[in-house]
Amino acid sequence: MKFEERVQLGKDSSLLIWYPKIKKLPIPQIKTEIADTGFKPLYNLVRSNTPLSDEVKNKLYKAMEKIGKYPMFMRTDQASGKHNWKRTCYIESKNALQKNLATLIEEHEMQNMAGELGYEAVIFRELLDLETGFNCFYGDFPVNKEVRCFIKNGKVESIRNYWVKKAVEEGDPKDKYWKIKLEKLKKYSKNDLEEIREQLKEVCKVFKEYWSVDFAKAKNGIWYLIDMARGEVSYQSEEIIWKME
Repeated sequence: MKFEERVQLGKDSSLLIWYPKIKKLPIPQIKTEIADTGFKPLYNLVRSNTPLSDEVKNKLYKAMEKIGKYPMFMRTDQASGKHNWKRTCYIESKNALQKNLATLIEEHEMQNMAGELGYEAVIFRELLDLETGFNCFYGDFPVNKEVRCFIKNGKVESIRNYWVKKAVEEGDPKDKYWKIKLEKLKKYSKNDLEEIREQLKEVCKVFKEYWSVDFAKAKNGIWYLIDMARGEVSYQSEEIIWKME
């Protein structure tokens, strides 16, 4: 794939593109508020230590107030820096905003050596109470029951495990039973797969290109669509749960 094509696919994976298309679908929704900050204030926050203007801060605080409950989840339209959890996307209080946001943008820039990840907004979401197995990575990130699905031409291609053993090992989990707990997370009932496929049918109605679609299961038994990206630039686990014949 040419560099220019990869850059464009990265830009096309922005939440600002996919979220407006799924927020009115008849699927479980996550309360979400978007603060349209633009790129420069976020970039300058870490590149030149330029403080956020009152205008930008007010946009952020207003979006947080609409979510209304702490802790909450924060990301940009491109990524969340979730492995650094407590220092990036996990917002315990209003006071954590600016420090966590700066760390999040720093992570973007470290991953952005090739200029692929732009970011134009900060997004706040309600923090779901998910089925969690254990914690790992450098930010004490919770490993949850998640799947990554692939859709193309309006059809579901496959449903795959999101978390694989090798990826988790790199996160240096301290729980000595993490392997057992990981295998438990990767067990799915017939109802789980049916619910995921039913939601994907709705998503396929508004997306005809090649996309990855991530779902996580809450403790109340509901699966939520938590993220999307263009399939051409999405990691594919070899652990296939279901595949179109």
